[in-house]
Amino acid sequence: MSETARPTLPGDSPRRVFDVVLVEPEIPNNTGNIGRTCVATGCSLHLIRPLGFDTSEKACRRAGLDYWPRLDVREHDSFDAYLRKCEPTGVWLFSTKGGRSFFDAEFRPGNALVFGKETAGLETSLLARFPERVVTMPMAPEERSLNVATAACAGVYEGLRQLLVRGEIGLDPNGRLTTGDRPRTMKPFEPRGTRSVDSCG
Repeated sequence: MSETARPTLPGDSPRRVFDVVLVEPEIPNNTGNIGRTCVATGCSLHLIRPLGFDTSEKACRRAGLDYWPRLDVREHDSFDAYLRKCEPTGVWLFSTKGGRSFFDAEFRPGNALVFGKETAGLETSLLARFPERVVTMPMAPEERSLNVATAACAGVYEGLRQLLVRGEIGLDPNGRLTTGDRPRTMKPFEPRGTRSVDSCG
């Protein structure tokens, strides 16, 4: 099943630009910062349980500042539950454990940008399910990783850059993001062994 939709920006249509998915996040400040990025870029935030904090914690909301009440944030019991509920148009798993550069990925509206927990990243079993969808961020050889909030921001903005190049979103005279005029047919991503249930958009 497909739906005709276009990318979503703040105050626009009901379809999100990207889903930012955090698998078992542990640090509320990071999630708050990522939530602020999502609000600013028209993305939804999805948190995969168990969480290392309660989203009502002051640290989480403080990092998100006054953006947090405007955030489209949802919690899911598992990554598969997220896939069934929200039907992303594709997934990209960000990891330091190999994969191609995220500059080589082709981001599309409705894609899920998936990040692991701060202490361990994404589990090997999840990466093995989507080997062609694992991407990494170029770093100096001796460095271990980026902060997850930094990585999520970089991933979202690389995706936005690609949408801008293809004319799927635009910039107004003040440099603010706007949706493009061309609608896209967005087909939900259905990995083997999953079944679409209902929409999360």
